Amino acid sequence: PEGKEDHPAMDVVETFVEPTASEPTQLEIVDEAPGFDLVSYISRYSGYTKLVRLELIAQKCPGLREAAFQLLAKEIREGVNTEAYYRNAASIGALFPPTWAEEADLAARAEEERLEASV
Repeated sequence: PEGKEDHPAMDVVETFVEPTASEPTQLEIVDEAPGFDLVSYISRYSGYTKLVRLELIAQKCPGLREAAFQLLAKEIREGVNTEAYYRNAASIGALFPPTWAEEADLAARAEEERLEASV
């Protein structure tokens, strides 16, 4: 990507690919990421890919962890992805009402039933 040389953390983030069974992926911890604009970087992604990128950054870049978890919580709340919520509940759970995940799951099931009934 353009400007990659200006962002040391991009090396770790950009080299992440889904590992295949034969090649596990080992990523380095990036202690500092001076000049790395997380909001600008993550705005290029959406949906599941955005969630996975934010999780990776939170795990591998301590300096961006809090900001990444804040953005992750926002994305989860907007997209109602309870699976991502459960994976990260220890880090972001305080940013949600205690019953958020259960209510989101119930709403998703109700919507699924409504859609199936209309078919």
